Amino acid sequence: MEKAGKLAETIEKYRSAVALDPFQTVFRRNLGLALCRLNRWDEGIVELKQVLERDPEDIEATKALYIALDGARGLKPNLQELGTVKPQPR
Repeated sequence: MEKAGKLAETIEKYRSAVALDPFQTVFRRNLGLALCRLNRWDEGIVELKQVLERDPEDIEATKALYIALDGARGLKPNLQELGTVKPQPR
């Protein structure tokens, strides 16, 4: 859905995934990334900060947070740098 540009639907799917497994940081990170792609910077920042609270060494979330903070300040971040991350098997 995300690749097809259906970001609103994507956000709802990620919200559902987070509700099912709130400790799976990949779901929350991707939710934050999708929110940022819709210029919903403040919401995306909240999600990304929650990822980093659980996993401070998450490089992808750290990178995404810097991009989101730039977006929230009115700068024009490169949204193509916001990649999606697939969950790793447990």
